[in-house]
Amino acid sequence: MILPQQNIFIELDRHLYAVYEDRELICLGEYKIDDTKAFSYYHKIIDKKNRINNFNSVDLIYDIQFISQDIKFLTGLLFLLRPFINIPSEEGETYFQNRYDARYLPFASLVHQNVYNFWDRIGDLLYFFFDTGLEERKVYIGTVMSNFPNQYRSNEYFIKLNDLYEQKIKSLITTRTQIVHYKQVETKHYLGTFQNYNNQQIKDDLEKEKKGYPEYFKNHLGYCNTGFEYALKLINELPEKTE
Repeated sequence: MILPQQNIFIELDRHLYAVYEDRELICLGEYKIDDTKAFSYYHKIIDKKNRINNFNSVDLIYDIQFISQDIKFLTGLLFLLRPFINIPSEEGETYFQNRYDARYLPFASLVHQNVYNFWDRIGDLLYFFFDTGLEERKVYIGTVMSNFPNQYRSNEYFIKLNDLYEQKIKSLITTRTQIVHYKQVETKHYLGTFQNYNNQQIKDDLEKEKKGYPEYFKNHLGYCNTGFEYALKLINELPEKTE
């Protein structure tokens, strides 16, 4: 017997899967690298390379895949909720927050954190195979990229990964720091609307950012998949294990 509470989630999943298909949201578990599933490609590459620092490769890939699924799920929720959120410019410049808006904005905060977590794991993965000279407690994607061994900095996959980090990921990490330590997305938009009541440009910018979160994180889901591919292909440039 299915309980009413279970039916709520069954119905939500039905709508989410429609969003996934319509918006073409692809997480790492569905992503292919050179016609090979990302999970299989990962083991194919890392199992034949020497590790600078030992780690549990199964734990890591499952963790990365679960984070990717969470990014997809939260992005799907943003697409699902966006048609019903508050748009002050369409509501006589008022902001009487409705229940959809009150869910949409916290989900936007959470997905920032999940994207950060994904890239943190990519930093870990590279640290396990390349001599960065970093202490483990100082391993982040930014520190790994900054301290990458010179002999690999001209490699095409390092260049691609570093460009992706500099152009797309670095700014999100900065925003995530603001969210975690200073101001939630909901606070930024809700109070920002009132605090800037007489500044139309700031209000317009806030509204544009708010409405753009679903596409923004769809793009970041794609960047995560691509970044994972670049990281593995960079590891593949290392010498093979010698028995």
